Amino acid sequence: MCFSLISSMSATHLSYVDVLVLGIANLVADAISQGVGDFLSTSTENDLAVKERAVTQWDVTNHRSDQQQQLLQQYQKIWHGH
Repeated sequence: MCFSLISSMSATHLSYVDVLVLGIANLVADAISQGVGDFLSTSTENDLAVKERAVTQWDVTNHRSDQQQQLLQQYQKIWHGH
């Protein structure tokens, strides 16, 4: 991306300093864009993990006896199967 930007600016006969400044500005803008994108992605992923944990915690709290009964039945099937 940077090469094509510098090449197109060189074709407009800008000075060497102008091309260099615009190229560096492009690199900085790309770095900021990637940093913000990574931050937002990580933040969203963390928010999702917190919500999933809350749902799981609610499920365990409200359905603990059902889950324990299911586990007991599974273990009994395994035990009697051998």
